[in-house]
Amino acid sequence: MTNKAFNATRSEKLFDLFNYILMALIVVLTLYPFLNVLAISLNNSTDTVRGGIYIWPRQFTLENYKNDFPVRWPSSGPANIYSSYFGRDGTWIDLRVYACFYIESGRVSRS
Repeated sequence: MTNKAFNATRSEKLFDLFNYILMALIVVLTLYPFLNVLAISLNNSTDTVRGGIYIWPRQFTLENYKNDFPVRWPSSGPANIYSSYFGRDGTWIDLRVYACFYIESGRVSRS
């Protein structure tokens, strides 16, 4: 059995090159907005108003996240984890279990 990659024609190699370039361009165009928002969020807020921040923050700071992530780990950290699990994941698990029991009871058809 021969490996097709080594026996590729010139047009197949050109097509592969075009695909690689196109996929790299799509990745760059997709990641750039996320990197821009991250750089703006990590920059000093008064400096951000001046503009000109693209991928890397000019004045790095974590003050913008001070209110979002307060340091209260020993008292409320585990409670947040438990409430997140039981509030989100536990509800979906319960709904799936109830749906299985309802379907198995024969009250609905399995079309």
